[in-house]
Amino acid sequence: MDVVATCGFDIKTTKECALLQQLMQQHDARFTLGISTLRRFFHLLPSDNSFSVTTLNSLARYAGKSGFQHYTNLIADRLIAANQVHWDVLAVQHFALPEPPDWATMMDRIDATPFSQVSGLFLQQFAQRTVEAYARGLTAAETRRVFSSKRCRRLVMEILPPLSWIGGFGKEMFEQYLEHASTEEERLYALGVLSMSALFTGDLIEARTLVEGVEARTTGMVHILPSTRILGLQWLFAALDNDREGMDAIWAKMDDGYRLKSQHSTAYSPDWEIYFCDMSARFLLLSRKAYHLEKHLHCLRSLRERPLLQVESNHLFPLLDLHEVWILCRLQRLEEATEHFANLHPTGQLPFDWAFGQIVYHALGEILQPDQAEHHRTEGDRLVAATGFTWLSEQLRRSV
Repeated sequence: MDVVATCGFDIKTTKECALLQQLMQQHDARFTLGISTLRRFFHLLPSDNSFSVTTLNSLARYAGKSGFQHYTNLIADRLIAANQVHWDVLAVQHFALPEPPDWATMMDRIDATPFSQVSGLFLQQFAQRTVEAYARGLTAAETRRVFSSKRCRRLVMEILPPLSWIGGFGKEMFEQYLEHASTEEERLYALGVLSMSALFTGDLIEARTLVEGVEARTTGMVHILPSTRILGLQWLFAALDNDREGMDAIWAKMDDGYRLKSQHSTAYSPDWEIYFCDMSARFLLLSRKAYHLEKHLHCLRSLRERPLLQVESNHLFPLLDLHEVWILCRLQRLEEATEHFANLHPTGQLPFDWAFGQIVYHALGEILQPDQAEHHRTEGDRLVAATGFTWLSEQLRRSV
């Protein structure tokens, strides 16, 4: 096989898959195939041999080919030469390069294939089109289109949530999402995001009301992230009230869920741990308390040191890096914080959650880069004006 010939060793274990992935990333940083994908490709895991175009192209280009089309061309040429199939029937399908579809067309394709798994390439293109739609603002017709399909609603609202646009059309979308919620997980997800957005804009009464009395268990069947957001908000309100007993009880629930989830995911490296750590850090940050800071700093750094997470989820590490700088500030380790801050990228956050990340970044910059403090304050104010996240900005500036 060309891939084996290129890397110079047989792929017979997970360890060799991890090494191959590192070599592919060194060859071209765009190659971000997961360990499980490589294990399936080399028959180390059960597979139906259905791989996305992105996966096949990545492997082919690593092997020195222009893309996987190189191999389909060979197959087509052989079939045509043997007079087994006509050119127009087979070859043109491989060589045609259609224009990237628009957002509505992509949603139509999602609906038309209800039982198919969304490929990496399609999801990447869909994310690009979705963020473009968010940036210009969704029309009423587009919002209706999203909610007309449960599958589209899940892809748009759960995988690519319009968090940074929550002050505009995003709030209306999450309110509709709550109305359409058919499971406990969906209900908790919508309530948590709506409460968090109300908090960021300074409507603390609405934020409290949305999550008050809501039961969220990280040890149940509901996904740990919606539960963590609800529990984190409830913990934050207890912290703002200086209710230490309430803080301890709620945080214990989150810890129990984390431990239980970890016990069931020892055989792989799930990226939920990064999101869980990010979510927990957000509420610690906003509380302005010194609660669990050393413990959380250790958790952040231990995640970064895990080899398989480095390989599979390296693109999520900016979430951890930003919180690490903030925790170092709160621990008065300013020299370390300044050093780490210099390596941060101001826009290194997820594209659908850039507002939170950039507001935190500029709040830190006011303290850690005094010679650029005016620039950071101006940029922070501009972001607040665009999002309405006034309380978030004020709380951050007081906390650092």
